[in-house]
Amino acid sequence: MRIIILTLFIFISCKNEEIVSTKNNIAKENKIIKETNKEVLDTIFFDFENNKSDFVVVNLLEKKFNEDSICNVEMKLDFWNNKSKIGSETIQINGFDENSEFFGIYLDSLNPSLKTIHIGYPACAYQQNGFLFYTNNNNVQLLYQFMEFSDSGWGSYVEFFPTNKNYITSRRTNFSPDENDSTKEDMGIVEYLDSLTFSLKNNTWKVNQITPKEKVYKREKKSFEEFHKQ
Repeated sequence: MRIIILTLFIFISCKNEEIVSTKNNIAKENKIIKETNKEVLDTIFFDFENNKSDFVVVNLLEKKFNEDSICNVEMKLDFWNNKSKIGSETIQINGFDENSEFFGIYLDSLNPSLKTIHIGYPACAYQQNGFLFYTNNNNVQLLYQFMEFSDSGWGSYVEFFPTNKNYITSRRTNFSPDENDSTKEDMGIVEYLDSLTFSLKNNTWKVNQITPKEKVYKREKKSFEEFHKQ
């Protein structure tokens, strides 16, 4: 399950004509007008097949290149539902790839208020920028921003575990080849770190860091097959 989102992200990057056409039609139906000095980069759906009324319009606010030719951008995400704009959030990405694709998915199919957006170049070994959002009526909250990457099944992933609609836990999982074990080519090291909890109270989410930031709190050996069976 841990690499399903990244796999879907890469797969959906090959947009078909239906999705592109629907994006154009939705923009017209909802009277989404390009704001002055803002470029509309894309429209993100979270469940294109079943719910085309819940989407995000991505506006480019600023794009700059530093002295190393690294692209840094600022974007405004406009959240729409049932032909009404419910709110916006501004995000920043350092090291933005200009060929990036945008992908959204509900964190829990039973709770569409929690949703993730992934932005990045859709190929193995490229880093993806992830964002966890909460939306409710006229309220949009950015709960968490994170990075992920996958290279042929090895990589670094953020996993979310919704307990109920008001409580989530998460952790980062790193999986890399075990260079000290020559007995099996597919043996790897799993590391767990950055354990967090998210709790909803009075329509506001609170984030707590449970383990020290960027410090591994558990390490174990697993084969490639065993890791991806979980």
